[in-house]
Parts: sequence; structure tokens; C-alpha cells
Amino acid sequence: MLNETLKDYNTYVFEQDEEWDEDTRTTAKKANENAFKMLLTLFNNLPDFKSKTDAKTVLRVSHDSGTGPLLEKLVQDCESKLQYTAGKAGMGTTIIL
Repeated sequence: MLNETLKDYNTYVFEQDEEWDEDTRTTAKKANENAFKMLLTLFNNLPDFKSKTDAKTVLRVSHDSGTGPLLEKLVQDCESKLQYTAGKAGMGTTIIL
């Protein structure tokens, strides 16, 4: 899911095709906006996502250098949040993804 979210963001911002028709452009723009909102909401605890400007910078760097390291960081943050939530709910701390 996170991989697709990054792809939705990157496609519209960095990989637009001049030959896209209006429907494709509109669909890509909406997917981009949703992806960006989701990233800002889910990862606002991380310094890279404290502001829109910071988030756009880290996403640009990630796109330019490959999304693997950022994706790994985001997955680790999700795992940490899940473990914390499970612990708070009395469900133990082992999460299998």
C-alpha cells in the first residue's frame, strides 16, 4: 500500500506525460493529492513530514535516489505504531506483517 501511495505521488509530480489526456491528468492529480494527504497524516510524527515543504523535499530526494530507503523508513514507522497500539490495547506486542 505504501509503495502504491509513493507511486501515486511520484507519477503526477515527477513522471507526467505531455500526451496524457485530460481524464488521465485529472485522475493522476487526484491520486497525487490523496497520496500526499495520507503521507502527511500518517507520518506527521517524523521530522521529514512535519510540514508540506519538508515532505515535498524528502519525496523529491527519494524519487531521485530511489524510493527503497524512504519506503523502508515508512514501513518501520508503521510497524512501530502498530506495536504501540497493540500493546496499549492489551494484545501483546508481537505484530506479524
